[in-house]
Order: sequence, then structure tokens, then C-alpha cells
Amino acid sequence: MQDERSFRANRVLDILVAEDSPIIQAILLRFLSSLGHRVVTVENGREAVGAVGAKDFDIVLMDIRMPEMDGVAATRSIRRTPTDAALTPIIACSADSSREKVAQFLEAGMNACIDKPVDKAALLACIDRVLGKEIHEMLPGEDGEKSAAEDGAEHIDEDDSDVSAFLEKIATADGD
Repeated sequence: MQDERSFRANRVLDILVAEDSPIIQAILLRFLSSLGHRVVTVENGREAVGAVGAKDFDIVLMDIRMPEMDGVAATRSIRRTPTDAALTPIIACSADSSREKVAQFLEAGMNACIDKPVDKAALLACIDRVLGKEIHEMLPGEDGEKSAAEDGAEHIDEDDSDVSAFLEKIATADGD
């Protein structure tokens, strides 16, 4: 996994990650937190709706296929909320980003869609685009060469080689 120091955020965001995979949750939490963002994770759409109703988030990263309530149904529910929470920007995270599916996500009220496995640089660029602000910066590698993320080679995926060590570290820390 790429060193997260190759990215920088110029402001802190409150981000909700709605994702049923504990591995992808952990990777997104670690990556986004390393930029200084405050991240809350939930594992299904029903929890996402509740979280958005309980707290103001700058943006929601919404998995599409989740138990109890999928991302499309959760987004529709959030958009029907009679509060400012209904305006919270939502980015769909899907392995199926066919033209038809993306149209369905946008029709449900999502603001954008990113492909899974999630490319870190693409994720940060999408967040910036949806928020209409330049928040994230990719830094060049130590030798001045483009980083792997700038080449589009760094993905957030359940097959990430650092995942086992990271999850073991979390489990150990919880036992302290």
C-alpha cells in the first residue's frame, strides 16, 4: 500500500463511510483519517440514514450493495429527510459503474460514482469535485517522480497486502 503521506488535505472533513466490508471500512478509515478527516463508519444503509440524521457530515461514501438497506434505498431515504441532512453530498462506491447503473445512482440522488476497487487519487478528486473545493493535494514522491497514485495505480481493495497487519493491530489495540 502506498504511503499516505503522498496526499495532503487543507481542511478537515466529517465523512461517513457506509460500507459492509470490514476490510474496506478499515482501509478507508485509516486512509481518510491519515489526512486529518473525521470518519464515521457504518455497515449498512439503515445505519447510514440514522447517522446522517444524527450528525452533520460534509460527505457520504455510500456502498451500493449492503445488507438491510442498499445504498440506493438509503440515498433515497436521506433525500426525503425534511432537514438540511437531505442536502448532504453522497458518492456511490460500486463495482458496477455501467452507464445504466450510474444513471440509477444519480436518479436516486447521489452526486457522483466511483469505481471499486477505489483508486485513492480518484476518490480524493471526486470528493473535491462534489464539494466544489480543492481540499486534497497529491504530493510528488521523494525523488520528484510521480507517485503511484498520480499514475492511478493505488487502489483500496479487500486484497490489500497491509490489511491483515492493520486489522491485527486494531484488534490488539482494542484489547489494551
